[in-house]
Amino acid sequence: MSGRRFELLRMLLLLAPLSAGCGGDAPQPSEASATTSATAPSASNDGATAGSAADAPQAADIDVDALLAQAEQHLQLRQGNEALQLLNQAIEAAPERADVYVRRAELLTAADYKAQAVADLTKAIELDPRNARACNTRGYLRMALKEFDAAIEDFSTAVSIDLKYPQPYNNRGLVRISLGEPDKALLDFDAALRIDPDYIDAHNNRGYTLTLLNRHDDAVAALTHAIELDPKYVNAWNNRGLAHKSAGRFDEAVADFNHAIELQPSNTKYYLHRSEALAELGRDAESKADIEHVVWLERLAVADKRVASTGEIPSSWLARAEHMRAGKRYDAALSDVVRAIQLLGPGTPEACDAYVLQARILLEQGHIERAIEAANQALQCRPEQQAYSVRGDAHYQLQNFERAVDDYQQARRLDPMVQQAFTLHAEQLEAKGDIQQAGYFREQASRMSFESRPAAASESAAPLPFPVDVTQPVDDSAEAPKESVSGTQAVAEEPADSVER
Repeated sequence: MSGRRFELLRMLLLLAPLSAGCGGDAPQPSEASATTSATAPSASNDGATAGSAADAPQAADIDVDALLAQAEQHLQLRQGNEALQLLNQAIEAAPERADVYVRRAELLTAADYKAQAVADLTKAIELDPRNARACNTRGYLRMALKEFDAAIEDFSTAVSIDLKYPQPYNNRGLVRISLGEPDKALLDFDAALRIDPDYIDAHNNRGYTLTLLNRHDDAVAALTHAIELDPKYVNAWNNRGLAHKSAGRFDEAVADFNHAIELQPSNTKYYLHRSEALAELGRDAESKADIEHVVWLERLAVADKRVASTGEIPSSWLARAEHMRAGKRYDAALSDVVRAIQLLGPGTPEACDAYVLQARILLEQGHIERAIEAANQALQCRPEQQAYSVRGDAHYQLQNFERAVDDYQQARRLDPMVQQAFTLHAEQLEAKGDIQQAGYFREQASRMSFESRPAAASESAAPLPFPVDVTQPVDDSAEAPKESVSGTQAVAEEPADSVER
């Protein structure tokens, strides 16, 4: 395998945290997709080892279990490419061992190479046809690949091998939901729960299916049981909210969506669901606020991706900081500004705008003296109207109107706040008995007009644009059901991943 492919796998694995799924054998599909032009890592037995064939140890001399243990250590350290090399060596040394193919399949799945993982699992099943968990895991991957008929066949095989294994029933139910067969899906979820009455994913999926069948009270009961089993199980809160909404119980729906948002505040679909319920209640302002927050989150996702892909470019950090500031997430905004300053070089002319943004954020937080310090740093880098402007605002808040007026004049700024600063400075001068100077500043204030002239340097910089299409932020009807299944320490991105809209 080439170094480029190893590096690609490394990046993919960093995007797919290696943690076991909540009671599943198969991994959740990674949300971080590989680029379409990338070549998948080879899952063949030959060509994975480094060096020449003459240098490689003989198969009989290789301790396969030791290789597996070393691979596991590398996985714990997020060193996916090293783990893959060891697994390739293990397969070359012991091609008759099904468990090695299963482990490599898990690694390939974590890197979003599902088709290659299916090939490894197929080999494992050929070597061990009675391995119910391998059949279940392959079925899960085929479900993720939308190979639904093949997935049902695998889940049915797993059930026939082990009648006390609940996960294949649950997963087969998920496929049947995708196929538009909720009645058959309900039978599978019931079968899973007869084996394991506390199988939380099956309770959640059963409740979702009952909602599809318009059995709303039964759906709420099933989802309530899931919540009782785990109050932090976010899918059940969301799905119970959907059941209430479908039944016209919009207050109860809003309460459930509130819980879902508390558990996952960055998940846009919960805001969209709550927005719909609020609109039904006539709470239009709150409904609109949820939609606006979804737009903000979508733009944040764009900013996050930009930072991830251009980590050494200061403008990406500053753009995200400005967006965080707009969302009043000031601590995160300041962290991004500090990183941008590090990249630009502290005290350099290029860092001036970053110091100005830092000053604005600190001022909005109420850290007025620190805001003045940041503005002073900006001015030491380069005379800049925006730096004078924000420092003027800080002096205004300290009621030091003399300094505020001086800064506004340096900023060439003209707006109602500046006019008010001139007036208040005049009042302070009058209180001191300096009537002549007070008259001058009152005269200047009275001459200010804003009808046809925009502010030269307003106190807030416009947020940097993020192109984003939010006309369809969540396609609930088209989203494939997701589930992680249990058994063999599979790699999963999220701990809970049962079906939801």
